[in-house]
Amino acid sequence: MSKVLPTIMEMVSRKPWVVPQGMSKGSTAPGESFNSFKTRVLDKLRNILDDWSRNPAKTYFIVTHFHVNRLIEAWLAKYKGRPGTEDDLYDADIYNEDKGAPGDIYWLRKDDTGKLLFTPFDPSKVNAWPAGIFSIRHGSTGWN
Repeated sequence: MSKVLPTIMEMVSRKPWVVPQGMSKGSTAPGESFNSFKTRVLDKLRNILDDWSRNPAKTYFIVTHFHVNRLIEAWLAKYKGRPGTEDDLYDADIYNEDKGAPGDIYWLRKDDTGKLLFTPFDPSKVNAWPAGIFSIRHGSTGWN
């Protein structure tokens, strides 16, 4: 991963439309541009947010990858937690921060003003999972 990280960062920041060439040994499909990835993730997230808005007492769990969590944080940062239904910009600097670890859990919820918050969550500090959307980064693999 460390060998390709600078290339990924460059594509996210300056060339999000470019599809990377080739496939790694473990890939089952060709790569996709960052814009395609972003559209795919944000469309799914919007569907979950729509469902949650109709069921605000519900708790959702998403098991995902590092880059999905980075995108959610970068997207919310661009709109200060208030993206519109069609907003798809992101803060590339926030996206490109190398932070977090396998198993990290983030809690997506609204504050009292309706602003979306995406913050680290430690389930050992609560008796029950609160309402909201939890994005859980998968555990360690040979890829991370």
